[in-house]
Amino acid sequence: MASAADLAGIDVFDSLEEPDLESIAPWFSDETAAEGCFRQAIELARHQQSRAWELRAAMSLARLWQRQGRRSEARNALEAVYGAYTEGFTTPDLVDANSLLASLTESSAVANGG
Repeated sequence: MASAADLAGIDVFDSLEEPDLESIAPWFSDETAAEGCFRQAIELARHQQSRAWELRAAMSLARLWQRQGRRSEARNALEAVYGAYTEGFTTPDLVDANSLLASLTESSAVANGG
């Protein structure tokens, strides 16, 4: 399967927007492809040292896993990225990530009888 970058004719390592392309590509495919694209977006963001894109891709992956009932995995993956931040907690992306983490924590507590 071609990646979003391949389809768009983009050189991954020359484009700061690549992780974002990877994040939107899955909405045109199945959930397995979506997961792969989100994981690829996270790796690309790490390679580019773009924590903001990594956070956005991790939130997309966490939302997918939440819909699939994989809340613990979703929470762990998002916590790993969110936990690297030491400031900027009032920015929209971090507010959204915190809200998603709270939702995943509540969902997990209910699922575990808490």
